[in-house]
Amino acid sequence: MFPRICLAGATGFTGQLIASELMIRGIPFSILGRNLEKMRLWQQQTGHHGELLCANIQDEVEIIKVLNKTDLVVNCVGPFNLFSTELCAVVTKLGKDYFDITGEQSFVKYSHERNAEKAKQSGASIVHSMSFESCLADIMASHLVQDSDQVEEISSFYYFSATRPSPGTRLTMQTAHYFPTFAVRNHQIKEIPPLAWSRKASCSEIPEIKTAFFMPYPEVIFFKERYNPKVSGSFILSNEEKNSFPRSKIQGDQNDLNKIVERHSKRRVKPITKEECMGQKFSLYLRVLTRDGRVKIKCIKGADMYGVTAAIVAEGISYYMKINNPGGMYSPALFFGDYPLLDRLITTHGIQITEGSNLLEL
Repeated sequence: MFPRICLAGATGFTGQLIASELMIRGIPFSILGRNLEKMRLWQQQTGHHGELLCANIQDEVEIIKVLNKTDLVVNCVGPFNLFSTELCAVVTKLGKDYFDITGEQSFVKYSHERNAEKAKQSGASIVHSMSFESCLADIMASHLVQDSDQVEEISSFYYFSATRPSPGTRLTMQTAHYFPTFAVRNHQIKEIPPLAWSRKASCSEIPEIKTAFFMPYPEVIFFKERYNPKVSGSFILSNEEKNSFPRSKIQGDQNDLNKIVERHSKRRVKPITKEECMGQKFSLYLRVLTRDGRVKIKCIKGADMYGVTAAIVAEGISYYMKINNPGGMYSPALFFGDYPLLDRLITTHGIQITEGSNLLEL
C-alpha cells in the first residue's frame, strides 16, 4: 500500500520535474497549492489524476486540514525562508513526514533549532535539502569520513558552467542575502556574509580556477552536527582572483523583500528548455582534512542539476516506502544510509565520481 504523498509546489519548474518522475515510477500523489485553477490546468496538461489540495501553506489552520489526508509532504515551495517555515513546523507538530529541496542555509539551521526535538517527540521524520548540491555533498562526506577520523576541516566546493536559473532559483538568490548565513570557525557556527571569505584555489581538472568564494549551502549545518569540525564552509570556485559576483543588499527590511516577491510574481520568464538543462554542467568537490594532516577529496561531475534533484527526491520516496525511520531530523546522508543513491544516479544521469587528494589544491 502506498503512503499518502503530497507534493507542494508541483506547478513550479523543479516541482514539475519531480511530479514527472513520480508519474513515470507509478507512485500516486496529491498536489498542494493555493491556486486551484492553476493546479487544474497543470493536471490537464500532465494527465495527473491525484487529488488537488488547495491551501495556503503559511496558514496553520489550512495546513492542518490538508495534512489529515497526508503521510509525507514533499515541499518544493521556495524561497523556503519566506514561505515554508509554518508548513515544516505544522508537519513536525502533527507527526507527519517531510522532504524538501531547499538550498537555503538559514532555513535549515533554524528548522534544526526549532523542530529537531519536537520531531523526535511527535514521530515526524524531517529531511531537508534533498537536492543535487547539499544532498550529494552530505553523502560524499559520509563516504570519506571514517569513524576513526578526527575532522579538522570539511568543506564543499562548487563549479558551475554558465547557466540560466529557473524562476524559483532566481527568486531564492535575490532574497537569500536578507537572511543570516553561516560557516564553522573554531568548532562554532559563526555568521559570515556570502562572499566575505575567499581562498586561493587551483584544480587540475579545471585549470582556469583561481579562487574559492564563500557561498552558504546547508551541508555546513549537517557537517557541524555530525563531524564537529574545527572549520567548515561551502564555496563557489571562480576563475577570477577578486570577487565580481553581483552583491544583493544584505539583510534589508521587509518592504524590500515584499517588493522583490511582487516583481517576481509579475515577471514572465521563458521556461528553461531540456537542452539548457543538459548544458548546465557542475563539478562538486568535497574536501576533508583530518587532524593528523591527511587530505581526502571526492568529486562528482554531472549535468542537468534540476533533473538530478528530481531523481534524488523520487529515489528518496521510493526508499521511504521501504523503511520506517523513527521520528527526528535527518540529513540526506543519514536518511539514505546504505541506499546506493550515487550508483543509481550514475546509471540514470551519468554522473561521474573521482577521488584523490590532489584534485583540488588550497
